[in-house]
Amino acid sequence: MAWESPLVKRSLRQLQWDSQKGRKSGIAVEFLEFSFHFRAYGDLSCRELDAVGEFLHGRAVSREKAALRQLGRCFRAFQSVAFQSCHPTAPEKEQLQRSSRLKELLREYFERDGAESDGNEEEEEEEEAKNLGMTPLKDWEEQVRADIRHFLAAHPDEKFSGRAIARIFHGIGSPRFPAQIYGRDRRFWRRHLLLEFQSLSRLATEEILAWR
Repeated sequence: MAWESPLVKRSLRQLQWDSQKGRKSGIAVEFLEFSFHFRAYGDLSCRELDAVGEFLHGRAVSREKAALRQLGRCFRAFQSVAFQSCHPTAPEKEQLQRSSRLKELLREYFERDGAESDGNEEEEEEEEAKNLGMTPLKDWEEQVRADIRHFLAAHPDEKFSGRAIARIFHGIGSPRFPAQIYGRDRRFWRRHLLLEFQSLSRLATEEILAWR
């Protein structure tokens, strides 16, 4: 209710006096028992709201990175034991060796905490991006920024987040920005599919702030 306890107590005590007549009003106010005073979320200052927002964003980013690490670890595990081709059939001994190796990798995968990160994760992520044909953002930054500004100008009445624009540029629909609608505009839909998602989201956020 945005009430401050001391102010409420003072207001209640003032009920005992008639300010117009300068005498007691006949109302008796007594505080006999303890009470609980708590602040509900929503009764926060601007600084507190910023702190909560930063905390939630940090948790979301942390969970996202952990999930991506798990996905990458799973991909590398299967890749390390996969055969290049099913023909000709590999010797049975080699199949058993790779099968045992896969079982060991899967056991380590489920026993390992998903939030853990070893020192080589960033290098592995960069290497995977190269293997997947991801384009370095720095080579296209000016073009990407121009496309983001063009997109914002084409939808002046909508309120986008950086992540929402990155999803559209990657061709990923959402309940608020469905593919059935935004996918019709081929100028932007899947426009930057080969750019890294987080970097694209960061650039979009910067351009949104500058646009305002």
